[in-house]
Amino acid sequence: MISLYQLAGSHYCEKVHWALDYKKLPYTTINLIPGPHVKRIKRIAKTSQVPVLIDGNTVEQRPFYRWARDVHRHYRNNGAK
Repeated sequence: MISLYQLAGSHYCEKVHWALDYKKLPYTTINLIPGPHVKRIKRIAKTSQVPVLIDGNTVEQRPFYRWARDVHRHYRNNGAK
């Protein structure tokens, strides 16, 4: 399942929610506390910025609409996990 690391109230993170919901992709949300989130995200990704998506061993920070499109194609072609 996809995990979305976010700061609640972030409009950047909200856009990712919209994209995942639009594509009907299952995901869980991990809300982080502003400030302390930096250390946690840096352990996961190459940045301290959110949103960050994790799908299995894949960490994604690229434009999320393109990522959601690609994942949707994978799930559609291979069946939902």
